Amino acid sequence: MKRLPKIRSGLARLRLFRSTVRLGMMGSTAFSIVLWAMAAAFLLDFWIHMGQLERLIVLVLVVALSAWAMLRYLVPALKVYESDTSLAVMVDDIHGMHSNLVGAIQFDDEDRSQFGSGQLRNAVVEHTGKVVGGMNFLEGFSRKELVRRLGIFAVTAVICLGPAVVFSQYTGAFLKRMMLFETRYPTRTNIEVVSPGLDDSLAEGSPLKFVVHARHVSGPVNLPESGEVRIQAVKSGDETVVTLARQGKSSDPAVYTGLLNRVREDLEY
Repeated sequence: MKRLPKIRSGLARLRLFRSTVRLGMMGSTAFSIVLWAMAAAFLLDFWIHMGQLERLIVLVLVVALSAWAMLRYLVPALKVYESDTSLAVMVDDIHGMHSNLVGAIQFDDEDRSQFGSGQLRNAVVEHTGKVVGGMNFLEGFSRKELVRRLGIFAVTAVICLGPAVVFSQYTGAFLKRMMLFETRYPTRTNIEVVSPGLDDSLAEGSPLKFVVHARHVSGPVNLPESGEVRIQAVKSGDETVVTLARQGKSSDPAVYTGLLNRVREDLEY
C-alpha cells in the first residue's frame, strides 16, 4: 500500500499545472501562426484579386504552414508525460531537499525491486512524508511565459478575428474563394438587376439595350451619373465599351441604360 498520498497528490497537481502551461504556450503559438497565415492570405487575395490557380497555391501554402505549426508546437506538447520521479527531481532541486523526495517515492514503489535495509527505507519514507506533506508543490514554477504567450495570442486574435467577425460578409467571401468558388468581395455599390442576362439570346445584327439597377449603402445620391459595360466578343476577342447613363437623379434603385448598336457574334460581359 502506498504511504505517500499527499506527496503523490501534490505531484499530480504539479503535473497538471505544467501540462496546462505547456499546452497553453505551444497551442497559443501554433494557433497564432495559423491566424496570421489566414490574415496574410486574405490581404493578398483582397489586394490583387487572385485567380483560381493563385488561390489554390495560397491555400496549399496556408495548409502546409498550419500543419507545420501543429506538428512543430502542439503535437510534441501533447506527447509529453512527466513521471512522479521526474517531477520529484525538480521539486528536490527547487527546495534543496537533496533527493529525499525522489528516494521516498522510489522506496514506496511496490512494483520496484528494493535493496538494502527495510528499516532505513521505511524511515526515509515516513520522514519525507512528514516533512513534505504540507509543501506547496507549485512553488518556484512560474506562469510568466504562459501569460506572455497568451497575451501574444490574444492580440493576434483581436487583430485577425475582430475584423473577421465585424465584416462577416468579407470573411464569408474569402472562405468561399479559398475553396476555389468564383465569389466576389462585397462592395459599397450593389448591382441588383442586369438586363439582358448572360444566357439571353438576340438575333444577329439587332441592337442590344443594357439596363442596370444599382443601390449604394449610403443612398442613391452617392451613385455616379454614369457607368460602363465592357463587352468582349467570344470568338474574336474584340472588346467594346458601352456607356451607361443614369435615368433620373433620386430613384432608388438607380437605373442606368446603354445601347450597343449591333450584335455581330456571341458576347460576354
